[in-house]
Amino acid sequence: MTEAPAVEARSAVKEFGQGETAVDQEEAVAAMLARYEVCRGIFYGFDWSAWTAGDAAARLSLLPAAQEHVLLQEDGKARLSAAVTDPGPSPMPTRVTGGAS
Repeated sequence: MTEAPAVEARSAVKEFGQGETAVDQEEAVAAMLARYEVCRGIFYGFDWSAWTAGDAAARLSLLPAAQEHVLLQEDGKARLSAAVTDPGPSPMPTRVTGGAS
């Protein structure tokens, strides 16, 4: 017969510790915001208003232009990839010089 849920929970707390998460919430939020700023900088000057205001066809039509916008920047592909996939500390600089907001 299996243990009651409360007994299983107590056993798990003894084994894995009490009340501590694997990642500090403040650190996680800071890392997320840093990555957001990198992405914001990469897409600086790109008009993506159709993404929120347009229909599905308009949103899909933005993808090639967004890709080109990223690829035209020095290390744009690598910086964007690192910002959205790298689990390490905050990635590179956030602003691209030039262009309109």
